[in-house]
Amino acid sequence: MYPFMLKPMYDQTVWGRNRIPEIRGDKERGIGASWEVSAHPYGSNIILNGELKGMNLQEAIDAHEKEILGKAAKHDLLRCAISDAKEGLSIQNHPTDEYALVHDNDLGKTESWYVIDAMPGATLIAGTNAKSKEEVLKAIENKDIVYKMKYHPVRPGDFIQIESGELHALGGGITILEIANNSNVTYRLYDYERTDADGNPRQLHLKKGMDILNLEAASEVIHHPIDQRYEKEVLVSTPRYTVELMDIEKEKTLYNEDCFSVLHVVRGSGSLLFEGEEMELKYLQSLLVPAACKEITIKGDMRIIRAYPNIKKGE
Repeated sequence: MYPFMLKPMYDQTVWGRNRIPEIRGDKERGIGASWEVSAHPYGSNIILNGELKGMNLQEAIDAHEKEILGKAAKHDLLRCAISDAKEGLSIQNHPTDEYALVHDNDLGKTESWYVIDAMPGATLIAGTNAKSKEEVLKAIENKDIVYKMKYHPVRPGDFIQIESGELHALGGGITILEIANNSNVTYRLYDYERTDADGNPRQLHLKKGMDILNLEAASEVIHHPIDQRYEKEVLVSTPRYTVELMDIEKEKTLYNEDCFSVLHVVRGSGSLLFEGEEMELKYLQSLLVPAACKEITIKGDMRIIRAYPNIKKGE
């Protein structure tokens, strides 16, 4: 088994800024999100290298589950994406496992955001000042819910963990790497009366979003300046996964322990060495390192975000 380079899956969105394909030299337009690592039923990335080239990640896991996942189970898979917004996303939240399994036949969701880029003055929403669900619902009906939200200024290198039930929204002029458990459930509560490509109002999920609303969730932004160097920093460790930041100036060896990991280049470029083979790592490159790859070496001048499931703490 070997590290998988994966073909991004692009999503056209009404809020997309299109910088992701432009940076990569791809031709797609209107892109707001790029699914980087996914084996979710909604979409599974195609493997671009090696003996499994052309197979999608879900097929590869079905055929080589132990080698790829190690001691992790399929429900421990991570879903990673890059989102790039020209304007604010809907005010939304995500359910717990218990709610999502009953109502959407999917897992619940928590997610981590690492800010790759942000225009001066850019802000994101995380949390609310509202004191009750009734106050939130009334504000949505009156179209002044934006005044009930908590706004957080962000810069490149910032990080925030979004909990299930927490009201949140990515703001315009921000590009993030999102790391989450393997779910695709989002409830939109307010979307600025925007319409889709056909001119129809975008679907809201008000009842579900209100059912799982967590008014106590109050995430805070943690700053890791892009011009500062960190040997290894644990950004968050949840019952589901751990996310680490590391700056590599020359060379660093990484080890998998019992399960797979995912890597994302969020600054600079370089290469990955594995069993005598060398793979180029470009800016915004993402890959999955199967559990059977016990040791890899990263060379270059770059910042890496690494994530892996917390199988010993698994729910």
